[in-house]
Amino acid sequence: MVNPFILEIAEGDDFCNRKKEIDELITRAHNAQNVFLYSPRRYGKSSLVTMVQKKLAKEGFVNVYVDLFPISSESDVISKFAAAVFKGMGKGADPRNFIDRVKNIFSRFIPFWF
Repeated sequence: MVNPFILEIAEGDDFCNRKKEIDELITRAHNAQNVFLYSPRRYGKSSLVTMVQKKLAKEGFVNVYVDLFPISSESDVISKFAAAVFKGMGKGADPRNFIDRVKNIFSRFIPFWF
């Protein structure tokens, strides 16, 4: 028997159909609502978010994904976030609307610190 569990982002046939969760997250994105996902490690949060981001990208949403697990300082947060913003903007972004797109990302960004 093949092990059904993988140790990476699940995509395609490896992704378990979580239609209800995907639809809920997409609705919240359309309404610019903040979402906090919490569950133990290895429960598929990153796979779920990746799937939602792909669907939103097809609708024209700019997506930014930052893994904060390996950070060790505030400067790590800043550098990882900046790198993710530029990656999310896409290579070859039109410089005429680049600033507007960055402003749009940050107009909805609300940092939450513990």
